[in-house]
Amino acid sequence: MCIIIKNGNFNNGNKVEKVDLLIKDNEVVLVGKNLHEDGCKIVDASKIVSETIIEWFTN
Repeated sequence: MCIIIKNGNFNNGNKVEKVDLLIKDNEVVLVGKNLHEDGCKIVDASKIVSETIIEWFTN
């Protein structure tokens, strides 16, 4: 399974910024901007606010 969550609000402890998350096999493998990978499902998170979603893939 491969998912890219686009335009999510990411709090790094100092500031909040818009980033993409690349998730493979239930693990966040890359955080960055304008991520692309063939075959990945794209989820637009620009209007979603939830820390729980990230916790699913990091714990």
